[in-house]
Amino acid sequence: ENAAAQGPEGALTGPIERGDAATVAAHLSALASTPEVRALYREAGLYTLGIARRKGLAAGPAQAVERALLANCDVEE
Repeated sequence: ENAAAQGPEGALTGPIERGDAATVAAHLSALASTPEVRALYREAGLYTLGIARRKGLAAGPAQAVERALLANCDVEE
């Protein structure tokens, strides 16, 4: 409902929106045993990061989140 009412930028919350790279890295670590889900989390996270940047996420935290999302990224994932 929030996304429909406020649009993606207005409704976005969570670690990516906050620039919380440590939490993003912890999520990826927790998904290590399910590579297909981890790959989906990465792709969705990168998309979400674009929304967070448009919403005003500062460059430093945005880069940290992007590094966390791309760390140890296997081509086969």
